[in-house]
Amino acid sequence: VGIGTAADRVRELFGAQLEERAHPTKLGATELVFVPRDETDAAFRVVFETDGQAVTTLRAGRLPLITNPVACP
Repeated sequence: VGIGTAADRVRELFGAQLEERAHPTKLGATELVFVPRDETDAAFRVVFETDGQAVTTLRAGRLPLITNPVACP
């Protein structure tokens, strides 16, 4: 999964481990957030930003920082 992957393909691959939400700052964009099942990875996420059709950006990291799409000042 990478830039250009269809959003439907991401949903197909990760299914119930995805949380989907509207992007907080980009109108019409969505975030598909991969939530790991393993307890040792519970503090981490992978966020696939989409334009509604395909992945445009992705980021991975530790909560809560990873859920903020705006870079630190």
